[in-house]
Amino acid sequence: MIDANGPYGDYQYRYDAVGNRTERLINQSRQLTTETYTYAEQANQLLKVDSTTTASSANSTHSDTRNFQYSESGQLLQDQNNTRTLNLVYGNDQRLQHIDNSDTGVQADYTYNPQGQRVRKILTDNTGTVLGTTLYNYDLAGHLIAETDENGTPIREYLYLGEQAIAMKVSGNRLYYVHNDHLGTPRILTDADQNKVWEIQTTPFGEISEEITAGITNIKGFPGQYRDEETGYVDNWHRTYDPSIGRYLQSDPIGLAGGLNTYGYALQNPLSYTDSAGLKVLASLNTSTQTLTVTDLSTGQTISGSAFTGGHTNADGTATSPGNFPEIPASPGTYYIVDNPNPQHGHEDWYGLFKSDDRIDDYFFGDGRQRSGVRLHKGNLSYGCVTINARGDDADEYWEQLRRMIGSTYTTPLDFRKGPHWWNGTGTTTNYGTLIVW
Repeated sequence: MIDANGPYGDYQYRYDAVGNRTERLINQSRQLTTETYTYAEQANQLLKVDSTTTASSANSTHSDTRNFQYSESGQLLQDQNNTRTLNLVYGNDQRLQHIDNSDTGVQADYTYNPQGQRVRKILTDNTGTVLGTTLYNYDLAGHLIAETDENGTPIREYLYLGEQAIAMKVSGNRLYYVHNDHLGTPRILTDADQNKVWEIQTTPFGEISEEITAGITNIKGFPGQYRDEETGYVDNWHRTYDPSIGRYLQSDPIGLAGGLNTYGYALQNPLSYTDSAGLKVLASLNTSTQTLTVTDLSTGQTISGSAFTGGHTNADGTATSPGNFPEIPASPGTYYIVDNPNPQHGHEDWYGLFKSDDRIDDYFFGDGRQRSGVRLHKGNLSYGCVTINARGDDADEYWEQLRRMIGSTYTTPLDFRKGPHWWNGTGTTTNYGTLIVW
């Protein structure tokens, strides 16, 4: 993205060959700000941002320099400008563990579970007095469903439809409805009478430009993100994001396998893409064109090939869906790409697809019946699987490219239920990314 305009003003962006932002021009409220970005050689680490703001009405100029320091393994250790210094400490898991803010005196400590999700935040002042403790609770799909205090008293609870939050309940059992934009970012909250109680305007990369509230706050940012008021940073599950510079604080855990720019967010195009887990691969099956597209958000690499769901291939290379059981398509929605939970002989290179619904398992309801066993594979017949058309052009090459791309991404554990009933046990599989059927 190189140009954007909205209530926040007019923004222009410039980048180097690997997607590092080199300049940002901001024209708003009769003032012009020019930012220039300096990087370490051959490291893509942002060293400083020099900014100059000229106000035409007052005929005045203000300058600021923001400096950054990193650890040997690529994590941001210090973020300093003319008015404040943030010092950052990381744990053995390379996750952000502690921050102190020299301007406010507030210190924050963060704790994570084995899945990499943040489960606790403790805020203290410079005397060690605890200012507040927040505990975070998640469903099996990784959605934040509740925030509580140290005693378990609910602060906020969230209700989802698929991947999007649609309602929020705050202490006192007050329910508010969430209105999202096209990417699933919350923009407005309304009460039961449709009165607007909160609204936010952000710049393209997520900085808050205006927040209007009637005593209600919402801390969810881009999909999968949680805003921290104490720092301005955003927790993005596997990494921490800084919307003011449009970059992660940590280098990509998968290293150069994720592309040359290991700090960038959503291919530098946040109005079109999201990165809800700090991960890289997004697959999408267009059932109308029978095209499966897989994009690596860090490198910009995209591959597309012929694929279908529900039906069979014909001698001429096309695919037909008769619409009769069992050749019925998978229902539209988001699916987690996981290890094949039942790798039969000859299916060792298939992937499982677990639908993101009210529970994570190998079952879902569609076409009036319970269905199961949706897979991602190459073949000529689909009973609801997402099937690479084996008679399509370059099918073998496309399937191998797809497997290499999915296999090289940073993976996370995904808890799932081993059967369709509440009493079935749970297990853990590997999550490689998401696939959207539409």
